[in-house]
Amino acid sequence: MATNRFFRHDDPREASGRDIIFIGNFFPPGVLKNIRQDQKATGFSNHNFESSILDGLNETLISHPEIDVEVICVPRLYSYPHHNRRLWIPSEYYRRGELTVRSVSIFNLVVINKIWVGCALFSQLCAASWRRWRRRGDCQSKRPTEVILNIPTAYLELPLLIWKSLFSRRSRTTLIIPDIPQMVSAINHLTTRSLRGRLVSWFDSLSMRLASRFNRFVFLTDAMKEFFKGEREYIVMEGISSSDNNPSAGETQSGNRSLLYSGTLASAFGILDLLEGFEMARIEGVELWICGSGETEGIIREAEKRNPAIKFFGLVDSATARRLQAEATVLVNPRTSAGEFTRYSFPSKILEYMQAGKPVIMHPLPGIPQEYLDIACLPETETPRGLADEIRRVFSMSDSERAELGRRGRELALSKSAPMQVARILGL
Repeated sequence: MATNRFFRHDDPREASGRDIIFIGNFFPPGVLKNIRQDQKATGFSNHNFESSILDGLNETLISHPEIDVEVICVPRLYSYPHHNRRLWIPSEYYRRGELTVRSVSIFNLVVINKIWVGCALFSQLCAASWRRWRRRGDCQSKRPTEVILNIPTAYLELPLLIWKSLFSRRSRTTLIIPDIPQMVSAINHLTTRSLRGRLVSWFDSLSMRLASRFNRFVFLTDAMKEFFKGEREYIVMEGISSSDNNPSAGETQSGNRSLLYSGTLASAFGILDLLEGFEMARIEGVELWICGSGETEGIIREAEKRNPAIKFFGLVDSATARRLQAEATVLVNPRTSAGEFTRYSFPSKILEYMQAGKPVIMHPLPGIPQEYLDIACLPETETPRGLADEIRRVFSMSDSERAELGRRGRELALSKSAPMQVARILGL
């Protein structure tokens, strides 16, 4: 049975401070600069999530100078040559506020890249151990080391666990699980009937077996604990709001009335229901704005040609997405509760939407806590007709009613700020 507790402070070594190593998959500046030209498809939800973690770690260094933090970046990229045009991605070393970030180099040939980054991560962890030893010598044994890894994936878990067994047995490992690997494969319609599907299934199972060897966990939903036997230390942290505190959030910046969806354009996420529901709603003067990339992009482009009220912006960066959210009147997440994966999922865009200070239309997914559902605009049925009725209802509200919903949502989102959530992870 899992237990919802974390990083107890009854260890006397805490008095001398702690060493923290965070291993993430975000895009370093050099990769981020050319990511749209280099890859056929790119998602920014994990990059944004980890950027918020980095913001929280940066605040931790300022408020807790006795803690040392190192950041190792293993960019999560598609493979050359089919989905990425770069065979070689050089390492990067840079400062991000108070943090020092080291990204690994990647020889990005398919399959080989996984082996490469695993070896590169192991090398970086060994180098981090050496740096700590040089700084403190014998004193290091008195300071606990906590290694935090985001995303359960075998090619990162395995080198970390090998490093721990060889060089840092007293270290404590924490695994952040934003998604269960088997559920992600189900969303992508990978089955064990094909060779690729069997390989992915084996890799997913290996990732979860290795995950069980970590000491502590950060789950995005409470149901994730079902994948782990025995008593576990964990917290539930459904997400982190960004460090953007734009005071104009909630104010519609555009003369148009608009409904915005931003995110992955996968049929499993309800984007086709949204297209159908919007056209059913037939609200004069209201536009549907869509940005993102995914399998339904061609269908969306056809709908844009057919209906001038539909505007497709394609894949946009985080700053553009926030600007569009500021300009939109209402934000929508059409994902339904169909599929087992929704029990183990909290859509990251919910926090992002609510932080924008706008009304949010969404279905009551089982992985979303009640405090969000109390503020959201919930269709009566998880169908295009249900979406259409709710869209009409929200746009029939007065400006003050929509503003009040947006204000309450923003207050909730800001209570999940990076410093607060990272402090929970670290037990501060």
